[in-house]
Amino acid sequence: MVRWQEPLLECVPNFSEGQDPAVLEALQTAILAVPGVRLLHVDVGADANRTVFTFAGTPTAVTQAAIAAAEVALLRIDMRKHVGSHPRIGALDVCPFVPLGAATLQDARQAAHALGDRLGATGVPVWLYEDSATAPHRSKLSDCRKGEYEGLTQKLTRPEWKPDFGPPVPHPTAGATVTGARGLLVAWNINLKHRDVELARRIAGAIREKNSGLPGLRAIGWDQPKLGVTQVSCNLTRPDKLALHTVYEKVRQLALDAGNDVAGSEPIGLFPLEALLHAGRYYAPQQREETALLHTAIHELGLDSLRPFDPERKIVENALANPPYPVA
Repeated sequence: MVRWQEPLLECVPNFSEGQDPAVLEALQTAILAVPGVRLLHVDVGADANRTVFTFAGTPTAVTQAAIAAAEVALLRIDMRKHVGSHPRIGALDVCPFVPLGAATLQDARQAAHALGDRLGATGVPVWLYEDSATAPHRSKLSDCRKGEYEGLTQKLTRPEWKPDFGPPVPHPTAGATVTGARGLLVAWNINLKHRDVELARRIAGAIREKNSGLPGLRAIGWDQPKLGVTQVSCNLTRPDKLALHTVYEKVRQLALDAGNDVAGSEPIGLFPLEALLHAGRYYAPQQREETALLHTAIHELGLDSLRPFDPERKIVENALANPPYPVA
């Protein structure tokens, strides 16, 4: 359900920093300093040592904010010292641009090219992915990240991995970056009832699209000690085609088969409204009222199992319509 018509871009940069408040404040300040940008959400992951910002605005403003934040990351994040549980290749690990309203994928591609051009000029190798990919083997983020930061030097010597921008060597401290245009994506971690990282990895391997699992699903299994849970971390690249409840119930069944279970989930970033309404209709097929459907989806998927889930802040359409994200 789209509730805006003007051309807007959403930007979801993932920075390899989740533990230093001063760096996160500097990144946030850089984004908010650009007129016309709305900060929609900030998701800080201490175990992953990674933070995901979500902001939106006009294509020009969003491009400027992404470049400003990337320049802060270049100065403040040193990948030689980075340790975290999430796969990564650089200080600004990945920066997707998503068209909203009247904006088009071409608008998002132009933003990605502008960011890549700026970073490349500073010595950061940049690959384009998803709908901006210049070759099929670069379209998936997991392939661009393969080998991670530690394998960049060798990877960049291979002709097929020559960067789209910048030199064919890692930046001394910032590593490399992936950027591009894509559609709305759902990033979402499903908790196992009993901590078992090997089981989480087996489940992730069984359900991911790459292994003939669920279409449009990318998944890994990991442990989150600070949260006290093991998770199957999922990216739904086509939430309009692959339902949240389909993924959740598949993970539940595989966990039960192994003597475990699921125990709610953790949303990362923002969810499209229709994805949650669709889940609500699955669990409460007789329900028609929107608010009730949302409450059903939140309850059945356990979206508030680790922290409160605020529909006014965690749903894309609501976040754009409501007052700006509260800045701490």
